[in-house]
Amino acid sequence: MDRPGPHPLAPRPPGPVRSGRTLTARALLGLGLWLSAYAVQAGEAPGACPKPLRAAWHEWHPYHYRDGPNLVGSGVEVLKTLAEDTGCRLEFQEIPWSRALDDLARGDVDVVMEALPIATRQAYARFSQGYSPTRICLWTLAVRRQAVPPSLEALVQAHWRLGVTQGYSYGETLDRWLEVYQARGLVETVRRDEQNLAKLADGKIDALLGDWTVIRQRMREARTRGHYACARAFQGTPDGAFMFSRKSVPEALFRRFDQALERMARDGRLRAIQQRYAILPPANPEARLAQ
Repeated sequence: MDRPGPHPLAPRPPGPVRSGRTLTARALLGLGLWLSAYAVQAGEAPGACPKPLRAAWHEWHPYHYRDGPNLVGSGVEVLKTLAEDTGCRLEFQEIPWSRALDDLARGDVDVVMEALPIATRQAYARFSQGYSPTRICLWTLAVRRQAVPPSLEALVQAHWRLGVTQGYSYGETLDRWLEVYQARGLVETVRRDEQNLAKLADGKIDALLGDWTVIRQRMREARTRGHYACARAFQGTPDGAFMFSRKSVPEALFRRFDQALERMARDGRLRAIQQRYAILPPANPEARLAQ
């Protein structure tokens, strides 16, 4: 049988007294827990980015370049979006490409853009999924396009002098072939693409290897668009990726960036940036050069 309770009108005994300080502390604790939960849901885990990520860049239009005082480009815009999505800050440092690779290996730079994921870099770097379509072309003077030898071996046999850019990878297949070409003394290396274009115009080299999008931009800037042609396009080059230093970037933070990049690819933001900077070349700009 239930015991009768107190009369509803009977006075209640006084409860424990709570100070205003205790109530304030509990309220602040609850607010802090709520904010922490919100941050985790938003992908901004507390303490995940205690300091800005150092991002190296060099002038490589339309991927990263200056427009007046502003640093812009497709790679810059994608990286900034990822930083916002992951709650990180960025510190951009202008560094030549070859030196940027050395700095990243030492941990003096945290991330570089438009890097090809080749085996020789895996020891000191982690690569995001590809985000930047890459098409490598064999560029020559337009008037010589029909005279280009039909294969890589034929290029060597014809003693065509070839221009490349210092520190660049053209994909592992072409990189291995370039070792053979260099052994024949037929490769000339420069620090910037436009130097190779000038050599090509002066007849100091017969052809150059270069990114389809970048070389076309160089031609627009120099108003020499009709002077050069993509004589052959190489297939199978991996898309450019973000390369993170193993020494300075924790794997968990790298994973968060890669997951955020995957979300950008799914929701259409990545393609919108690619289209805005016109970096989506046709799959095969010209006839393929046999490999």
